Amino acid sequence: MRSTKAALVLSLTTAVALAVSACGSSTLDREASGTETEIGTDEIPAVEKDQGMADLVPDEIASDGKLVVGTDPSDAPNEFIDEDGKTIIGITPDLAKSIGQKLGLEIELKAAPFDAIIPGLDSGKYEVGMSAFTDTKEREKTVDFVTYTFAGTSWAVQKGNPKNITPDDACGAKVGVQRGSTHLKDVQDKSAACEAEGKDKIKISQYPVLADAATAVASGKEDAWLTDLQVVAWSVKQSGNELEIVGEPYETAPLGIALPKGTELTQAVQQAVQSLIDDGTYEKIMKKWGVEDSMIETAKINDAKF
Repeated sequence: MRSTKAALVLSLTTAVALAVSACGSSTLDREASGTETEIGTDEIPAVEKDQGMADLVPDEIASDGKLVVGTDPSDAPNEFIDEDGKTIIGITPDLAKSIGQKLGLEIELKAAPFDAIIPGLDSGKYEVGMSAFTDTKEREKTVDFVTYTFAGTSWAVQKGNPKNITPDDACGAKVGVQRGSTHLKDVQDKSAACEAEGKDKIKISQYPVLADAATAVASGKEDAWLTDLQVVAWSVKQSGNELEIVGEPYETAPLGIALPKGTELTQAVQQAVQSLIDDGTYEKIMKKWGVEDSMIETAKINDAKF
């Protein structure tokens, strides 16, 4: 691997551009365009079927041996299209395939716009939705969730944190953030708190795309940048660990697998995810994608915090 600054900046630009591409709009509907997608999960060892869990799968799903999963593949490292233009890779396909193996089901991933997945569960187009859904009380009115990770705000700096920055102590630092994001207000509030304490305010730079903020830290133009935990973790991994996460994530909320309200499949999926957590497969998946800081110990049903 090259370790030049130019190579690092290019790597970060690519990684973060992929990661934030779904933040403002839905991905291309690959079903509508006719593009075929495949699942790329070769690095995760297969797991054995658990007959007790398989017996919980509703007959209409078990009869054809297939679980149809709706996902929006535009959110690295959760789910995104590989360089071949057709293979879906990321946390979602790895986890979905392992769940399928536990339940004795083949996984069929169907790419779809993010906002079409939950309605697709209600209509029967999809049997499961896996697309980094935040488990919220509002969504729980129409679907059930099985939690598998959590999201939150996280900060990254250059390796070694030469300016000794933390999310709670960034006064006087140069911080990059995406223009118009919720993270902008966060850092503005922190800057105001610095001034109220008689300290130097945070020098905030707003970038039109988050990739620019990440590469600015890599080049030394900025001291830190902040965004969603998984995106930061993925970008640190892609940088060859020349960057690092500082502090603990905050404003966290669980992410969940969405299922039709009241389906017996929810219990089967919850038990499968918990089994993957217990046997270490889940940890392998999360470490593969550099997001072990967002692992959970217990898969829960409907664990919304707000």
